[in-house]
Amino acid sequence: MKIIFNVEGMHCDGCKKTIENELKTYKDIINVSASLLEKEVTIMCNDGVKIKELEKRIKKAGFKPIGIINTEE
Repeated sequence: MKIIFNVEGMHCDGCKKTIENELKTYKDIINVSASLLEKEVTIMCNDGVKIKELEKRIKKAGFKPIGIINTEE
C-alpha cells in the first residue's frame, strides 16, 4: 500500500532524515521517502497499517501531518 502525506515543518535535509528514520522504525513500513520541495512524505507499507499510527509517528518526529494526498492499495 502507498500513502502520501502532506507534512508541515520540514525545512532541511536533517528534517527529511528525522521523519524518514522515525517512520522506518515501524515494523510494517517497507520504504519512506520525504520531499522537502513538495512537503510530502511517501510511505510504502503493508496492508492494514493504521493511518492514525502513521500520523502519530510523524508527530513524534516533530512534524505536522496536514492531510493525506493520495492512497493506493
